[in-house]
Amino acid sequence: MGVISDSHLKNSRDLNRRRQSSGYEYVFSSDRVFGSQFPNGSWNGLMRMLTEGEVAMSGVVLSIDEARASAVDFSDPLHLDDQVFGYKRPVYEADVLGFVRPYTITTWILLLLAMMAIFAGVLVIHHSHGKLVSKEAKSGVASEGGAPAENTEDQVVTSVSLAYQWTLTILLAQSLPKAPRDTSLRVIMGLWLVGALIVGSVYRSNLKAMLTLPKLRLPFNSLDDLVETDIPTYITEGSMLHQALMVGA
Repeated sequence: MGVISDSHLKNSRDLNRRRQSSGYEYVFSSDRVFGSQFPNGSWNGLMRMLTEGEVAMSGVVLSIDEARASAVDFSDPLHLDDQVFGYKRPVYEADVLGFVRPYTITTWILLLLAMMAIFAGVLVIHHSHGKLVSKEAKSGVASEGGAPAENTEDQVVTSVSLAYQWTLTILLAQSLPKAPRDTSLRVIMGLWLVGALIVGSVYRSNLKAMLTLPKLRLPFNSLDDLVETDIPTYITEGSMLHQALMVGA
């Protein structure tokens, strides 16, 4: 007695013709699966028919693993194949947030913190310098250019405006509306200019590379990556791959 899959039999007439010509009886498992082992050691599908002696041999190609090899005798392997997952290849799509992709979130946060630090440092130094000039003006020393000394509120507004403009314009590679005259401010602005030059050059280079050759991100490259996604996956029930996944789970 033998068993053979009906996947290649067109209809019952072909099946009857083969039965009569070969002298063998072809039977099929009721659940139409290859066979998986249950925790109690029993099998279902084709493997159950083989282990319980309902059939003498199988004409269906079965993958060999340790559990199956210990339950039935396999012939010499006729074909070796790999188990792979197939997935529709993703396509290139427009990315509305592509302008922030050249840097990671951590890099953007560090850049924002650096801007805040530069802004605060320039504000404190410029305001302190303005207060010093005002004191000298009140003591009888004429302010630069002969202009009257500013009050405290005007000094704060001027310091905030200049610190904001100097910090942002240097980062965006724009000309300064008013160059700092204090030595300490020149040193800070010089260091910020060098840092902004590096950051801007790397950003423009990465953005240009992304626009020239967009990167195609695959959803997974391994079984572990697939588990982390929400992609629905079809696996033939009772196959060796299905059994391995159930054991691994």
